Amino acid sequence: MNHRSILAGALAATFALAGAGVHAQTLSRAETNGTPTTMPPRGACGTITLTQSTSQVITPLNSVSCNTGGVHAENSYFRSFAITEDIDVCEIQFGIEEATAGTDGIQPVNVNLYAGTGDFPATFPAGYTQIGTAALSVADQTATIFPASLTASVTAGSNLVVEVNTPDGDAAGHTFFIGSNADGESGPSYIQSADCAITEPTPTADIGFDDMDIVLNVVGNPAGGGGGPDPVATPLPSSDTWSKIVLASLALAIGVFGLRRRARR
Repeated sequence: MNHRSILAGALAATFALAGAGVHAQTLSRAETNGTPTTMPPRGACGTITLTQSTSQVITPLNSVSCNTGGVHAENSYFRSFAITEDIDVCEIQFGIEEATAGTDGIQPVNVNLYAGTGDFPATFPAGYTQIGTAALSVADQTATIFPASLTASVTAGSNLVVEVNTPDGDAAGHTFFIGSNADGESGPSYIQSADCAITEPTPTADIGFDDMDIVLNVVGNPAGGGGGPDPVATPLPSSDTWSKIVLASLALAIGVFGLRRRARR
């Protein structure tokens, strides 16, 4: 039996148990169908844009989060960029497929930047230093690219890891699906959610969502007036990925949360 067959069987068992009466939150796509949009990186604050996204399109019903009925647990989404020349970061842009707050139309989202020289995610977070953060208030919206202003300096030879974090929205009734498409990427998209037994950043392709290419860009300027670095794809880390996936998938059946896309209405 191949790896995909093992994963498919584990996921089938998970959803069968959930359907039998276990109230489990799982990975799901959004129910609402926002209009797809194409928005080029704006980069008003800088002359350099780093991206691993082939396209800036935000595709409806494409992203997943750890949620129940669309109301999300804590989720983090990552990309890792290999930096070849010093850069001063001034903005992070991330796609939003859907953001719907539970009450007042505003929900919190955090953007964190880390730098390190070790492999990501194998040496993360212990081998990385947080170099920037922004606490955002995100209004209700669909199919947009959100600009988050923050400053940080990254030196050549480092890996720049960008995290978009949505705190647990269960009590407030928040829904958030990060923007993505299936148009390709030059480096992996990562997701982490402890409530869905994904306890470290894991490529979306490794949990069965290889069509979820997260739209996430870094904007900045050359440090000291030098040229800007080119985006470099980060190789997939070596690990006992498949055994972790099977165990995590089975754990969803008894967990409070689960990763799922929301079904169409």
